[in-house]
Amino acid sequence: MCNGLLLCLYLILAGFSSELLIAGPGSGWGMSSRYNQMFDTKSVVEIEGTVEEVLYRSPLRGMSSGVHLRVKAKDKTYEVHLGPKWYIDNQEAKIEKGDQIKIAGSKIKFDGADAIIAESVTKGDQMLVLRDNSGRPNWAGWRNCCRP
Repeated sequence: MCNGLLLCLYLILAGFSSELLIAGPGSGWGMSSRYNQMFDTKSVVEIEGTVEEVLYRSPLRGMSSGVHLRVKAKDKTYEVHLGPKWYIDNQEAKIEKGDQIKIAGSKIKFDGADAIIAESVTKGDQMLVLRDNSGRPNWAGWRNCCRP
């Protein structure tokens, strides 16, 4: 246990500040984050395939858990990044293992493998829209309310 109040306070604050330094500026799910800046409107592709697995993990250090799909499309498997778990969990469209889906999104290299940051996912007559045509994520909230 800590011998002095100041020492305890210092250790607590040092722990918080080192976590912020590790995560760094521009981390997280915000529009200006390093992760969201990977979305490139010039690399948008459409694929169709079968969901082989639904994964929950943080794409980059400093981010909360995201929803990813492993999708088999023809003879290639992609990891498809949907968005933050808290956002995806609150949408009507639910994507599950075995679903046949159509994805539009930005094809990127992520951890050395082909991946897609999804703009939209279509399952039957349901569409999960995650980003607008400029790549702005729908979870950016109030920032989308008043654009001209």
